[in-house]
This record gives sequence, C-alpha cells and structure tokens, in this order.
Amino acid sequence: MLRSFNKNIVKNLNSTRKLSLYLGIDCSTQGMKAIVMTEQMETKFTTHINFDVDLDFQTEHGVWKQNGEILAPTVMFCAALDLTFSKLKEQGCPFQELLAISCSGQQHGSVYWKKNSEITLQSLNPKKTLENQLKTSFSMEAGPIWMDDSTKEQCKALERKVGGAIKLAEISGSRSYERFTGNQIAKVFEKKKQCLRKY
Repeated sequence: MLRSFNKNIVKNLNSTRKLSLYLGIDCSTQGMKAIVMTEQMETKFTTHINFDVDLDFQTEHGVWKQNGEILAPTVMFCAALDLTFSKLKEQGCPFQELLAISCSGQQHGSVYWKKNSEITLQSLNPKKTLENQLKTSFSMEAGPIWMDDSTKEQCKALERKVGGAIKLAEISGSRSYERFTGNQIAKVFEKKKQCLRKY
C-alpha cells in the first residue's frame, strides 16, 4: 500500500505530523478487525469485534438464516465500525495522525441503499453513531453473503442466456456461482421488487 503513494506527497504530509499512522480494517463474516501501524510496520493499536458476542443482532456465526437464505444485517456493519473506532479511541489512538485507511470486506456480500441515501452520507454528524444515522438508509434489512446458495435459478438463467457455463467462463473467467453478487441482485430484482422501489 505504501509503495503506491507518491513519495513527495507522503514526505509533505509527514512533515506536518508528529507520527504517521496507517489504519487497516477488515470486515469478515464473523467479525471486524482493525490494526493501526507505523511506517516501520510497528503495531500501535488493535481491535477485534465479534458480531455474535459484542453486538446485539442475534446472529449466529455472523449471519441470519431465514427462509433458505443466509444473510447479514446491514446496519450491523455500521455498529461494528462505531464500536471499532470507540475502542481505538479508548486506547488513545491519535486519529489526526492517520495518513491512510485501507478496508477489506467479505466477498460477495451486498448492501442495498435507498434512493437519496447519498444525501445522508454527505451530512453525517460526527457526534452521532453511524448506526443511528444510517439505520433507515437501506432498502433491505439484511443482504446475502457468500454463504448463500439460494440463487440456483438465476445462475442457470444467466448461463442459458449466454450459451452455457463454458461460454460464460470464456466471457467472464468463471461459470455462474450462487454466491456471486450479480446473481444475488438478479434474485432481488425478481423476488423482492418492493425493495428496489425504495431506490
């Protein structure tokens, strides 16, 4: 990550800082981890949030299993971010010294926003939690994640449309899998159109 920065930009930023820190956040299926490090790869602060234990969303291994679907409550990710930054603050992390933030998320998870939610994002209040400010911004309470395999119908339809699984692999590099987000979006379009009307 550091190598991708323009060295002159980094040098200029560093000249105004007592300590240059880098924050990495990983949102996985069962929890959220964060690490703050120096340029010398020295770990300064770490946090670990377990969705089942630390948050009140009644998840099992980070997910809900409902009507043959495997979902993750969307606002749970907001709550996890709130708790992550709260824990870093308790540890004394000097946020003003952060030079860059890198984030990674679980594969194939999807979040469905309501129409005009970008207005809410542009006017967030730092004195309020993300959970409270964004909890009404999603058109679906929970979105499918990589563990969900309820889109077999959509997978078959996609492969038929392009001329078969091998043809799809030639075009995209892969055959159609249930967890892929495109198939999940197709299922939402077909089965849960009332959610899309909220866009």
